[in-house]
Amino acid sequence: MLPRSRHGYGELEEDLASSKGFTLIDSSGRVPLAVNPWILGASILVFEMARARDGTMHLWAGKYLSTHEGMTLLCDSDETRSDEVYEYVSPPMEAKQNVAESVGEPYGMENWLVPGRWQCPTTAGAQVLIDWEA
Repeated sequence: MLPRSRHGYGELEEDLASSKGFTLIDSSGRVPLAVNPWILGASILVFEMARARDGTMHLWAGKYLSTHEGMTLLCDSDETRSDEVYEYVSPPMEAKQNVAESVGEPYGMENWLVPGRWQCPTTAGAQVLIDWEA
């Protein structure tokens, strides 16, 4: 797992950089994070909460209708490059997708984590560990 940038998303990208596109929600609502999530080993993502959890908690990745717009900043470490090159086609592509350093270059084939919701394991303390390979 690697945190990666998504070009051309401005303020959205800044929010994604701090949360990596994740939101924790429990019975009391959104759970604030004490620090940005971090990666531990090859497949574990660690969240440190700023308050105790209240009841059942879910992890949302790339939650729609939020500041994440269905995106996360987490992908696998596949370094394969495409045989084709990146092309900007206007329309239907948005201006923010016209990334000069990408146009005409092979693009990455890494696999991005898809949006979804998962129930978090019950933990004592302020940390939640999510193992994507478990």
